This record gives sequence, C-alpha cells and structure tokens, in this order.
Amino acid sequence: MSTEELFTARLDRIEEKIDKLSEAMVAIARAETKIVAMTEDQAEHTMRLNSHSARMDRIEEKVNDNTKTVAVISRIFWITFATSFGAVIAYSVNNLLGVGS
Repeated sequence: MSTEELFTARLDRIEEKIDKLSEAMVAIARAETKIVAMTEDQAEHTMRLNSHSARMDRIEEKVNDNTKTVAVISRIFWITFATSFGAVIAYSVNNLLGVGS
C-alpha cells in the first residue's frame, strides 16, 4: 500500500469516528431535551400537588366547622323535641287525670 492509500484509509476511519461522535452528540442533545421537559413537568406536578394540598386543607377546615354547626343544631333539635314531647305527655296526663279542671 502506498502512503496515499494509507492516508486515505486513515482519513476514512477518522471520518467514521467523527460521524459516530456527531450521532452520539445528537442523542445526548435529545436526552437533555427530554430531561428538561421532564423536569419542567415534575415542577408543574409538584406545584399542582401543593395547590391540591392547600385546597384540601381549606376543605378540611370547612368540614370541621360544619361538623360543629351540625352538632349544635342536632342538640337544639333533640332538646326541642324532648321538651315538646314532655309538654305533650304532661298535657295528656293532666287531661286524663282531670287536674286543673
């Protein structure tokens, strides 16, 4: 083989290696793009989760307030019911026994 053929073969190998390197760099650039997109998506998901968590905290506070309100209303209802029932029974007993006539 002549020197020129050796030089040409060597340049061909160098060119192949440069092509492989450029393909690898393109693949790395694509991977970096995907990583950036995934990082942005993760940040958005984290922000949304924080928003939902805050919303759930507010709902929990409202539920606790409503639970207290319902408990008070329930007590008032049962007190009123018991008082009314007692009044009806007292009225009925008084009418049956003829007390106060």
